[in-house]
Formats: sequence, structure tokens, C-alpha cells
Amino acid sequence: MKNLFKSVKTRKRNKAQLQRLSMISGVFKIIKNLEDAELLSWIERRRQLFIQRSLAIVILAQGKDAWHNFLNNLYLYTVLQLQSRAWDALLIKEQGKAIADERKRHTGSLTSAEIREIRSRVRRALDPEAIQPPRIEQFEFMVVDESDKEIVLCGVYDPETEQLDMALWEDLLYLLPDNTK
Repeated sequence: MKNLFKSVKTRKRNKAQLQRLSMISGVFKIIKNLEDAELLSWIERRRQLFIQRSLAIVILAQGKDAWHNFLNNLYLYTVLQLQSRAWDALLIKEQGKAIADERKRHTGSLTSAEIREIRSRVRRALDPEAIQPPRIEQFEFMVVDESDKEIVLCGVYDPETEQLDMALWEDLLYLLPDNTK
């Protein structure tokens, strides 16, 4: 009887986890579609996010929490992208090293089946924990008017503290000294 309750509990937990993963996957797919439609663009080097005004209006109309969730989801999506790239780079490096080592041991060349087997073995042997999640500090975001390519709104979001600061671009320009505009 005890095992029955345990299996039911495990099944429910797995089902809930699968639903969460499905929801997260759906959110990330939407973000990817927004990037493909050029409503979002991210400059990783400078930690800047550009959002088209039409998209920002739709999300801001839903309230502060929706905007905050949107920025947090963008942060999580970016972390996933960076971690995925790091994993791919590590995998390619380790596979290349394993193939080179195997070629040194064999006098002849390796067949494509042997190379596939080596790559598969390396992929199974690599620990996903070997890649540390990238840390993204606060990032800037700018809402850009698509018609005249001017910044309308800008802000800073810190995912760690979940602090969000925003201001209209006109207000910021007004505060700057005349020689820096």
C-alpha cells in the first residue's frame, strides 16, 4: 500500500514538473519568435536590450508585474542561450580532443562510424554540471520607436535583486547638461 501512494505521488510530481517545463518552453518559444520578428534585440557585450515600442506598449498596458515578468523571462532566456553556447563549445572541444587522441593511437584513419561513436561516448560522459550558469548582472533596456528609430523609454533591470528603474528618454535628456546632448 505504501508503494502505491509513493508511485501516485511521484507520478503527480512528474506531471507537474512536465507542465512547468512545457510552460517555460512555450515562453521561450514566444521570446524566440519576438527576436525573429525583430521586436527584440540583445547586445550581449554591452548588456543592452532593445525593445520595439509596439511590443512594450502591449506589455506595459498589462501592468507593472507583467513588465517585470517579461524582463525576468528575457533574462532567463538569455541565460539559457549563453549556457547552451558554453555547453556546445565544451562538447566540441572535448569531442575534438577525444578524436585526436584516438587518431594518435590508431595508425590508419578513423571511419565515420568510429568518429560518431567517440562523439557519442564523450557526450554521455560529460557532466552537465561542468558548465556553470553565466551570471548576468544588471542590464539596460531601451524602448525604441520603430518608425523614427528614436529611444522613447530606457531603464535598468537587475535580475538578482529584481530592481527595476525606468525613465522617459525626454526626461533624461532634459537633465543632461547642454554640451552632452
